Amino acid sequence: MHFSAYFYQLLRKWLLHLKTDRLLLLVTISTLLYFTTDCFYVLLSGPLPTFFPSGDEPHYLVLSQTILKYHSLDVIQDYKNGDYHQFYPIMLTPHVVRNLHGQLLPLHNIGGSILWLLPYALLGRLGVVFFISMVSILIVVNIYRLLCLMGCSERIAFMISLSYALASPIYVYSHLVFVEVLGAFICIYVLRKILQVEVSSVELWLCSLLIGLLPWIHIRFALLEFSLFCLLLYKLYRQHRLRHVTQDVALLFPVAVLFVALEVFSIVVWGTWNPAASQVASHNGPFEILPVKSIFLGLFFDQEHGLLFSSPIFLFLLIGITLSARKQLLGYNLSMLIISIPYIILFASFRNWFGGANPPGRYLLVLLPLYCYYLAYALERLQNSLARAWFYVSIGYGLLYNLASISPPHNGFNAENGFNVTLQLLAFVHLPVTDYLPSLFACKQSLFSNCEQREVILFAVWIAFFSILAFFMIVQNRKKGAP
Repeated sequence: MHFSAYFYQLLRKWLLHLKTDRLLLLVTISTLLYFTTDCFYVLLSGPLPTFFPSGDEPHYLVLSQTILKYHSLDVIQDYKNGDYHQFYPIMLTPHVVRNLHGQLLPLHNIGGSILWLLPYALLGRLGVVFFISMVSILIVVNIYRLLCLMGCSERIAFMISLSYALASPIYVYSHLVFVEVLGAFICIYVLRKILQVEVSSVELWLCSLLIGLLPWIHIRFALLEFSLFCLLLYKLYRQHRLRHVTQDVALLFPVAVLFVALEVFSIVVWGTWNPAASQVASHNGPFEILPVKSIFLGLFFDQEHGLLFSSPIFLFLLIGITLSARKQLLGYNLSMLIISIPYIILFASFRNWFGGANPPGRYLLVLLPLYCYYLAYALERLQNSLARAWFYVSIGYGLLYNLASISPPHNGFNAENGFNVTLQLLAFVHLPVTDYLPSLFACKQSLFSNCEQREVILFAVWIAFFSILAFFMIVQNRKKGAP
């Protein structure tokens, strides 16, 4: 009885705090949603192709399994012995490439697989997914704290953070084994420290360590490492002209050690100083295509991989970028340009700029949390009924889309099908909406000569729709005399 009374009092205090503490409420909602989804998604996996990992997911798990079982990077042993059948019930084509010595090695970088090695050792795939969900929750927490740091009201910070938690790709990827979630957390945490008035030596040690981990997690993140490091270095220069030895060492030492370790690892394992050796060996590099279509059409308006048809809340991102062109936000805007432009141009010039077989927004997910202030800025200034209606409808739609994307057999994974596999589910109730949405891939195997013309028209129609909607939000706001 004594324990029951103590538990009741603890629960009562927690509920009282929940009514007043928005951050606690945000963490509670995210935790319940993400971990419930994890259990549903992983524990219902079985011998049939239902919720088993897809795309690059099983190969990241194979790498962890190989390190744990064979104490090496020779993943081909795992593939040959079928060890991966613990989490993947059917035949798996190996993701391997040869180093300069002719040895078969994993295609994927080892950073993520090492970071979640302990969770994998404890609970297998479920442990890894729990780890990814915990990182996703930390992303949402950092979004809230960043918005408060930048002067947003707690109400706006809560609403934007909740929209990210429920109606953005963060929810989708919180139960999938992809490294982009790790990159997103590192970027949002380091940006928050960059924008702080003062940053302590301990925080600099942690930032430097996290930045140094980025190319270990994926070599594609090396550009993010460079941008974030330069911004932190500039911050220290402005604070004390790099004369504070303790802080200078805190920033330089961890990232330098990890950089040297990566080079040593590359020469020992791959036989070259190039840390991108695995990507070079797989003939997957930047500047293979012109990034014009992928940036201006694919990232937002393609029905398979664009954000606006899976997470329409990001229309406020485009509006916020337009409205925030002010001198007061010059520092934030320049930081976003320095971090975003090199990375976006890099991945948008890949042959598979969308990331391969995966739900929408995989590569862009790393940057999305950084843009949270643009959404908050737009929402604070668009105090009108149309903007509020779109905001709440977008959260509802985004949440329903994310929930529907869990369903088999595709689990929300698009792969140049020409149609969005999640929205295609509406065809079962005689609503073929994907026939009226634009796609960059619809005409790849089409036999109809007017296919490309049709897709151009669809792109034009939907770009016009979103542009007119945004225009009316802004115009309605100005008529009311809002800033």
